[in-house]
Amino acid sequence: YKNLKKEQQENLDKKRALLEIAISLKDSEDWDTTTSEMKRIQGQWKKIGHVPRKYSDKLWKEFKTACNHYFDRLNALKNDAFKEEEANLKQKEAFMDRLKSFELSGDKSKDLADIKKFSEEWKGYGRVPFKKKNINQKFDKIIDALYQKCGVSKQESELLKYGNKIQQLADNDNQERAIQNERTFIRKKIDESKDEIRQLENNLQFFSNASESNPLVQDVIKRVNQHKESLAAWKAKLKKLNILKNNLLKEDDEGESVDEAQTDE
Repeated sequence: YKNLKKEQQENLDKKRALLEIAISLKDSEDWDTTTSEMKRIQGQWKKIGHVPRKYSDKLWKEFKTACNHYFDRLNALKNDAFKEEEANLKQKEAFMDRLKSFELSGDKSKDLADIKKFSEEWKGYGRVPFKKKNINQKFDKIIDALYQKCGVSKQESELLKYGNKIQQLADNDNQERAIQNERTFIRKKIDESKDEIRQLENNLQFFSNASESNPLVQDVIKRVNQHKESLAAWKAKLKKLNILKNNLLKEDDEGESVDEAQTDE
């Protein structure tokens, strides 16, 4: 009986500790971390055995109330986000109808300026529901086709579109971090492209006796060229990013010198 009483007291202490955590987190807005922690303590609660009966119901009601309070807030937030994404989708669908009816004027500089405006307006609409995100790919295809009709190569169009990204980074409240994150992302893409090219060129050595008319060889060569184009595009984007970074440094009287901040491509 003593052992049973001792065990129930230990269980009571454990549940009280979990209740304290639940109460401390119920109004948190660190959604990702808190949601994970709330689910963890709910799982822990179920694993804890019996507690003295006089505490059991009251303890459970308090714990349940704290958890429900948090998840009700989370669900309300998700509901608001869903409504916002649905509204964004309707705006993007209406925008796509306008874009499909757009005709180029034949004046290249005017047409490029119009295409840039389309891209800027599109980015202003925000996220759409996950199941409908392919609307973004449809938009990109139309924009690429318009650039092509203007006589702009795929690589050039990628850089023109990247100009919008550069503007977003320049306008970011935390410029330095945003630029650093973008730079890290691009360097990773450059390394990935180099690795792919290296691997494919190594694969070509296995076809040393085969001619370039061999379909397998042709496929590998095609993929190598695609990755080389991609690598060139990422390097060009990094160059644009470095120019932005150095221009911002020139404007910052207290910043490090441009020479010190100059980065490799």
